[in-house]
Amino acid sequence: MTIRKEYMHSCEPEKLYEVAMKEAEPYISKFNVKISRISENIFEAKVSIFGKGTIEVQKDRIIITVDSSFLGMPGMKEKVEEMMDKYMAELIEKCKAQQ
Repeated sequence: MTIRKEYMHSCEPEKLYEVAMKEAEPYISKFNVKISRISENIFEAKVSIFGKGTIEVQKDRIIITVDSSFLGMPGMKEKVEEMMDKYMAELIEKCKAQQ
């Protein structure tokens, strides 16, 4: 199952990436997330057996796609979407504050 969400922002894309990586570091280490850069503004993340996702940082929006068989479990898709919404709102606010 796949989730695809877009979030509008007004931050510089490179600054947003820097803030995101700094904020995500504890989770990257804890869950052994493998991140690779697919293109200039698209990144792919893999979390062992749990799934993978892509993050595309555009000038005015971020597009996040999460693909995992675990999203089919009862209530899991909604929980993941809620976490994504909360994390992205906090991330965008932190980025704005640092500009």
